[in-house]
Amino acid sequence: MKILSKLLVFFIICNLGRLVAQSQVPHNIIPQPVSVRSAPGNLKLLELKQIIIPKKSIEFRNLAEYIKNSLNMPDLKIIESKSPSLGKTKSIVISLLTSEKNKDNYALNINKNGILINAEDSKGAFYAIQSVLQLSELSDVGSIPFYIIEDESEFKYRGMHLDVSRHFFSVSFIKLYIDLLARYKLNTFHWHLTDDQGWRIEIKKYPLLTGIGSKRKESILDKHFEPYLGDNTPVEGYYTQDQIADVIKYAALRHVSIV
Repeated sequence: MKILSKLLVFFIICNLGRLVAQSQVPHNIIPQPVSVRSAPGNLKLLELKQIIIPKKSIEFRNLAEYIKNSLNMPDLKIIESKSPSLGKTKSIVISLLTSEKNKDNYALNINKNGILINAEDSKGAFYAIQSVLQLSELSDVGSIPFYIIEDESEFKYRGMHLDVSRHFFSVSFIKLYIDLLARYKLNTFHWHLTDDQGWRIEIKKYPLLTGIGSKRKESILDKHFEPYLGDNTPVEGYYTQDQIADVIKYAALRHVSIV
């Protein structure tokens, strides 16, 4: 978990410039949104009963399922509507808008009736949900403050790199890594699969690439090149083509492209 802690520190440092440059209402959203306004009061998440999404959209249906899983609220009903809006029943509502801003822009309104998200497509709505999740993760009582937030990305390419050739990680860790990228609205994952320290991707035509190339007897200890010192710890592992395909699909649902 030390690696994850270092990642979080990295994300915070990367956004200090925006945090210092803008005087905003106190909040816990990273990166700093373009605009944040607050109102007195809090929304209890357990009072939410349904998710209302645009009609006949597989992307928004997938997003609704993602919301249910992320909030650990499996009983939330998913309702499709031609014109989603907040009503008497406390809901999460995703409504489409048209603008000349970036495709990932969104407007988020958290109030006594629920959560209203206006976005141009599923990407902007997804990033709005990340802001909601960040707010909820720091709440001990299952509630989030009332906010009106408007945001869009400052940089088109927002990525992180992971060298699994030298330091192999399981598929479950890779998915956790992608979840962290998505949570902080990064959109590109550079997956370093091959190098002189190890070959990590299955190529069925050339089985020795993984049969031999995915293994090494040990790693160099610190920077002891002359004389050489090893750690006596064998390293091996690779991802099958099915595992690679599964991770790509997992990342795509979180609007993360894999390089």
